[in-house]
Amino acid sequence: MNETELTNEWTFISSCLTSPDEAPEALDTLSPEMFTDQDCRNAFNGVQSLAATGKSCDVNHLIEILEQRQELNENVSDRLHAAASEFRSAMAPSYYAKSVLEQHRNRQARVACERAGNKIGKGCARSEVLNELDLELQAIRSSDKQSARYKIKGDEFKPFPVNLLPNVLRLFVTESSAAIGCDPTFSLMPALAVCASAIGASRVLQLKHTWHVPSVLWSVVIGESGTQKSPPWRMAIDPLKTRQGQNSELYAAEAAGGRERMREWKREYKAWEHEPKGAPPEEPARLIRERCIVSDTTIEALAPVLRDNPKGVLLARDELSGWISSFDKYSKARQVSSDASQWLEIYNCETISIDRKTGDEPFIHVPRPSVSICGGIQPGMLSRVLTEQFKEDGLESRLLMAFPPRHPRRWCDDEMSRRTMVKYQEMVEKLVELKPDTGSDGTPTPAFLQLSPDAHEMFKMFVDSHGEEQSALHGHQAARWSKLEEIPARLALILHCVRQVTCKVKKHFEVDGATMDAALKMTEWFKSETLRINRLLTEPEEDREARHLIEWIRERGGPISARDLYTCRRDIESSDDAERKLMYLVSIKAGQWKCTNTSRVFVLSDELSAPSP
Repeated sequence: MNETELTNEWTFISSCLTSPDEAPEALDTLSPEMFTDQDCRNAFNGVQSLAATGKSCDVNHLIEILEQRQELNENVSDRLHAAASEFRSAMAPSYYAKSVLEQHRNRQARVACERAGNKIGKGCARSEVLNELDLELQAIRSSDKQSARYKIKGDEFKPFPVNLLPNVLRLFVTESSAAIGCDPTFSLMPALAVCASAIGASRVLQLKHTWHVPSVLWSVVIGESGTQKSPPWRMAIDPLKTRQGQNSELYAAEAAGGRERMREWKREYKAWEHEPKGAPPEEPARLIRERCIVSDTTIEALAPVLRDNPKGVLLARDELSGWISSFDKYSKARQVSSDASQWLEIYNCETISIDRKTGDEPFIHVPRPSVSICGGIQPGMLSRVLTEQFKEDGLESRLLMAFPPRHPRRWCDDEMSRRTMVKYQEMVEKLVELKPDTGSDGTPTPAFLQLSPDAHEMFKMFVDSHGEEQSALHGHQAARWSKLEEIPARLALILHCVRQVTCKVKKHFEVDGATMDAALKMTEWFKSETLRINRLLTEPEEDREARHLIEWIRERGGPISARDLYTCRRDIESSDDAERKLMYLVSIKAGQWKCTNTSRVFVLSDELSAPSP
């Protein structure tokens, strides 16, 4: 980013603040990713929200909305006041919008040229590369932000790029979501955690001698009640539940004989104590219950499970609110429960030691606890249980979250193919069967994976650019960005192991560039989703209500009158109340009234612009 680009971006913000009536048209030609400065990008998002809700687009309102979103740092306030007063613009906002757009296109063109140069340097055919470059440059020059339908800020959900997933995982995600009638992300998030858990402590990715990345993901799907969170979650964890059920049956069969052996040993030991001759009888080995799924969230209950299952487990909770809220408890001494701090250590597989108040063993030591997490939570509940304490100590930053849109509940004849389900189950089983190395003392130790040279270079470039982004953030947003830095490595480790057991890889212990490239693209999606979720959870109540109403009208399809809205929605008190809500949507330009022969109906903006059938 050079000084000229920065000046042009802030001059555009200045023109919107000093000529607010002309701002909406200019805003439609740009999007947040076209701004290189993070503070300016946040200001652009704020100006968009003010224009969308009909509020006065002045510096005070903009500062207020940035404060609500926790995007106001110590420098941006001065910048905004300067943009509104000192940098008085001579031209309309649309003039400066063209400058920002041109800068964005030039940056894209430079990246395309650099990429072409790298391909030629690696031996690709020059003519093919140049033809591709020519087409790409034409697309960049002709590109423009489409006049999208009106959206209240925070509504711009981008579909997850499922094409980046290995074939078996991709088929499971697409077919299960199609059969259930939900967004693929509902299936993706628990499936990623299941794969991470199945790999567990058998593998780590070594980025540097002192930087080892474990196969651990804490995935959370956010959704309102009735958004089909549970069915895809159950389908994703089914292979581990089946395995655990089989292990439980074996344990029950062995336990019967074990109890008899223990009784026999006690009789023999008692006799030996009465008349000690020779060595005492050897106590039978303690039976180990193999576990791969847990639901109890207390560290005291989890510690013995992790000790007996060193590869790790999956914490699977349909509703994760119970797990999060269990930390927010106080002892008699008014001290915060230690569970939260120990969970932070578990995220990186760091050693935990537990002093137990009950049970046969007062002390349990777990050298490498590995716990992945998957589950869902409602947005309102998430806002309540994720208190400031959990934001400050970093628990929230470790949660990899997605907030897919709800789809209208309709009957669907689609079914997941038997072949895909079997292949998914076989994949999980093979991941579980991955063996760790053995340490010098005979204990299991993770096998180390390395990055190939090109994968290492990709990750290095990501860390540099990601670090620049983080330096422009502050507070909780900066904390979230710091934890996202490691996500490409964790995803690359998981994708590599999935490919290893399903379609084979050339080198079992080296992550190649193609895998890292897919992991980086997936991470960019999670970064955008993280920002979107933050906006959604901090948006004003009137925005939230209007957005939900817009979604409902769109799902219903077609124009709607105030009377029909009142008839179809139990939460609307009267026809007058329905009229007021639709009038508000008209005022924020989400749609407009259209008169028919019998009544006046409300039509969404995107439906007005849609071609007639």
